[in-house]
Amino acid sequence: TNENSLAEFQACNPYFLKIHVNHPLVEKIVAILRAQSQTTVILTGHAGDGKTTISLGVYKKIAGLEEDIILKKPMKAREDILAEDGARTTIIKDLSEFQLSERFVIVSEAIRRDTRMLIVSNTGVLLDTLCGFVEKYGMGNRAEWEPKILDAMDSETAEIEIAGKKIIIINIALEDNLAISRLILERILATENWQNCSGKKC
Repeated sequence: TNENSLAEFQACNPYFLKIHVNHPLVEKIVAILRAQSQTTVILTGHAGDGKTTISLGVYKKIAGLEEDIILKKPMKAREDILAEDGARTTIIKDLSEFQLSERFVIVSEAIRRDTRMLIVSNTGVLLDTLCGFVEKYGMGNRAEWEPKILDAMDSETAEIEIAGKKIIIINIALEDNLAISRLILERILATENWQNCSGKKC
């Protein structure tokens, strides 16, 4: 494996577009963010579920980029986008790339009334961050909040309220991804992607 196996670098690789299939969650998240200019969406799931690739799709849509454009450089850990409607959208590509104190700052921003944000995080990091945040700022203790957060993460889509701000949590691990996996495999195996190999002994 090398850097090109990571979704961050796939965005800059022309071969990625040959096998990429747009996930329905991209349209769902973009619709939520556009419909409610003061919304925070958290996309969670396990490592390798496709969260970063989905955040890339959301980034392109919000930034008004063509779906098949090849980025000149990978997405940054934090992207602030001024959308066509004048609203600022923040995308946190991976919450685990930040120190705990930085994560608390991100959550503080996410619960502000005027925020439009997508946060991508593995389930463990998300649980620790949210529980740590509410404890640090006197909103309760872990024993009280952990069941609420786990219950929200145990659904495909759920809402949780922190300091009066409703946050939408989407768990990609609970989505049915078989149809998308089938399409990706079909594109990987497509004859036109293997023509360069036809005259080689290997």
